[in-house]
Amino acid sequence: MYKPQPLSPIRKKFLCIFLPIWCTATLVPLIIICVLMAMHGEEKYEPHILIWTAFTLGTGLTSLGIFLPWLNRKEGLERELNRFSYLFKDPKPLTENEVKIQDESTGITYTLTQDGIAAEWEQDEQAEGQVFDEVQENQLFLPWEKAELLFASQKGFYCVHIALAVMPGANADVAEEYVHIIPMQEKLFQAICAFDLKEKLDGQWQYLFYNPKDAFKQILKKGRILEMRNKNTGKIFVDKHGNFLGDQE
Repeated sequence: MYKPQPLSPIRKKFLCIFLPIWCTATLVPLIIICVLMAMHGEEKYEPHILIWTAFTLGTGLTSLGIFLPWLNRKEGLERELNRFSYLFKDPKPLTENEVKIQDESTGITYTLTQDGIAAEWEQDEQAEGQVFDEVQENQLFLPWEKAELLFASQKGFYCVHIALAVMPGANADVAEEYVHIIPMQEKLFQAICAFDLKEKLDGQWQYLFYNPKDAFKQILKKGRILEMRNKNTGKIFVDKHGNFLGDQE
């Protein structure tokens, strides 16, 4: 059963303080002007009501257009940092020698072991069969030493989507188009740590671990990490072109 999330303190203030003040500041003068119009004639007060209506509505809607996206990003940042909090803690110990992950969107089952990653998918029932009986054509195995582990991300309605992109390296004997995007989950992170793959992750992963707040903020705004900043000073030390600018404290 869906359980509604509690309102953040900022949203509470917005609903309990700002909106009532805005409604009062809009409606009370309009009511007064309408009463005066009824008592002394419409033409005299018509410019006043037009000016006040345009001012209050314009100011209020402009403020809402600026404030609400900022509030949604701020709340989304806190929520998503909490949702992915396992990335920034010591992982739970892995109790098995392999980890299986089912990607329901693609129908692929990934099996991660100490040696590498196997991807297996269902065969087309209309297919005539395998060309070679000794080769399982609906399975691909890639050893870790021949794989590159990259960072993949996107945004969606103030949510962060993070995935591990596994692709063949230059020394792999697998076609380059075999790239697998595995949505991040705690079980996958356990496997990454248990199989000593964390150091093999690319620079964007390392930045996510180094400065998660800024990394998540960029993903919520742009869908990916474009700049890397010193978490103490906020200065950029790697720009979106990959140029290193220094990491002065």
